[in-house]
Parts: sequence; C-alpha cells; structure tokens
Amino acid sequence: MKRMVGRSAVEVLGLGVAVLLPTLLAAQTGPDERVVVGIVEQFRQAASEWPQLFRPWAEMLLAALLTLEGYLSWADWQTRQIGMERMVGEAVRKLGVIALVWAFFINPLLGPDQVIALFRNIAGTVAGVRDPGALPGDLVLQGFALADVLLRAANQAIAELMTAWWEISRNLIEQGAVEEGFLGVGVLVAHLHALRILAATVLLEAVFAVLVVGVGVVVLEAGFAFIALQVVLVEIEAILLIGFGVFFAGFASFRVTAGMTEAYLKQAFVLGLRLFLTLPLAALGVKMADFWSNNLLAGVTRRTLRPEVVIDGRPVRLAIEVVYMNPITVVLVLISVCFYVYLVWAFPARYASKIADVRLNLAAAVAGKAA
Repeated sequence: MKRMVGRSAVEVLGLGVAVLLPTLLAAQTGPDERVVVGIVEQFRQAASEWPQLFRPWAEMLLAALLTLEGYLSWADWQTRQIGMERMVGEAVRKLGVIALVWAFFINPLLGPDQVIALFRNIAGTVAGVRDPGALPGDLVLQGFALADVLLRAANQAIAELMTAWWEISRNLIEQGAVEEGFLGVGVLVAHLHALRILAATVLLEAVFAVLVVGVGVVVLEAGFAFIALQVVLVEIEAILLIGFGVFFAGFASFRVTAGMTEAYLKQAFVLGLRLFLTLPLAALGVKMADFWSNNLLAGVTRRTLRPEVVIDGRPVRLAIEVVYMNPITVVLVLISVCFYVYLVWAFPARYASKIADVRLNLAAAVAGKAA
C-alpha cells in the first residue's frame, strides 16, 4: 500500500511539474481552464474505440480458456466420480457465473464504465457540481483568483508604504528638521532619514510580508493546480481502465486466471470510490475560496504610527499612516490551504482501497467450489 501511494505521488508530482510551469509563466495573461478540461477529453476520445478493438481478442481468449476449464472440470468430475445430475448442475453453475461476468462487461447498461459513472454522478450531485468534467478548470481559476487577491493586497500595502516614505520626507522638510539645501540635496537626506524611520518601525515587517506573499502566491497557484491535476489523474486512470475492461473479461472463464478479472473489477471499484471521494473534497476548495479570500483581505489594515526621532539633536514627532499587511494572517491561510491540498491528495487514495478491500472469490465460483 505504501509503495502504491508513493508511486501515485510521483506520478502526480511529475504531471504537476509538466503542467504547472507553463501555467505559472502564463499568470500575467490569466489561465485558460479549457486546457485542463481538454486533457481528459483527449484521453476519452483516444480510448473510446478500445473496447471494440479488444472485444475480438477477448472472445478468442474466453473461448480458449473456457475449453481449458472444460477439460479440467471433466477430469475433476471423473476423479470425484460424481453422478450425471450433479455434473450437470456444476456445469450449469459454472457457465452461469462466466456468462454473468461476460454480460456485465459487454452490456452497455452495466460494466465498469457505468459503475464509475454512477460514482461520479453521485459525487457531483453531492458536491453541487453541475459538470464534474469542468471542476479541474474551476480549481485552476480559483487558485489564480486567490493569488490575485493576495497580490492586490500586497501591492496596496507596498504602494501605501511608498506613499508613507514620501510623506515622512515632506514632513521632515516642513518641520525644518532637514534643510532643502542646494540642488535638492536636503530632499535626498530627508528620504534617507525617512527610510531609517521606516526601518525602525514597519519596514522589516513589510519585507517579511512581501516574502510571505511571494511564497503564498506559489502555494495558492500550485496547490489548486495540484488538486486539479489530482482530479484529472483519477479521471484519466478511470478512462484507461475502462478501455481495457473487455479484454479482462475473457480471463473469467478459467479458474486459474479468474483472479485477474476479479482484481480488475476491484480496481474499477477503487477508482469509482476515489472519484466519489475526490470530487466533493475538491469542490470544497471552490466553496471555501471566499472564506480564504476574506481572511486575506482582513489581513490588510491601516495603522497610524507616531514615532519620535532625533535628527541632528532635534526631536521630531511624526504621524505616519500606513497600510499594514499582517503576515501571520497570510501564513494561517496558507497552512489551511496546504492542509486542504494534503486532504484531497491523501484521503481518497487511502480510504478507497480500504473500503474496496473485498473478495469476490470468482476463481472459486468458476471452479465450482464453495466461497
């Protein structure tokens, strides 16, 4: 199980690197969610003909393995020396099980694709998503929207800080703490004193906030892109698994290979459960985006600082009004987003396998033994 989870993580990270880098480079013009949605559609169209192409091979495999099962069953019946009535009963039961499995795969109203589609539709209804296929694109857009809120708040704080710098310089000159001097040299001195005042009050906090914002933009965009890719990966795995389904139906006719068909059915059920668990959790991020956005905006507050500084032995009292961005609020929002990303990544894969840990005993049923 640990190896499977680790391998899945590598696959998601690899796909994430391939898609995320050009996505981040295109951040200035905004993302196109159709690219993300189109990935799934391309795989679906490419694999749509697989069932029809695999069916002749599956029929030949079914006939060949059924012949082997017939010879093996005849030898078993002769060894046990059972009566004709019991022999016919076991043969009918054996053929009934094989026919039921085969019908499940080839019937358009049944089959693994319908099982997975049922899980997807239920999950989409519960999550409030009209079109589950559009969810990855919505997630990418939501990540960019949150990053945009964070960048706008940071830009506002930086602009206000620059304004405060100029206001402090002007106040120093107006109060006579600094002479304007020849060719405006005093203005430069006033700016240096203003920078020193800011450094002693809010500059370090502002620099830290800018660093947090830089990390936050990457976390928000990468986090939501990662969730979108997780949904895309599960959808693609389901599409590919469905495409191979008919071929695995042929293995059900022989007791030695029936376990392969059972393993396939179990994996289809696991993927259906992963979709069932992933879609509501992924859609939860879209609904929680307003909460995170409001918290990011709440981290931007206006503060009035009243420092008293001494310039050339002369005390100067100032009133500095700045827009302050609380980095702690940003950090808390980022921790919440990271926890959400981890939950969507780890929860479905871990618990879908545990829930689907059942045995159909298909090989025993084909062999005519009690489960």
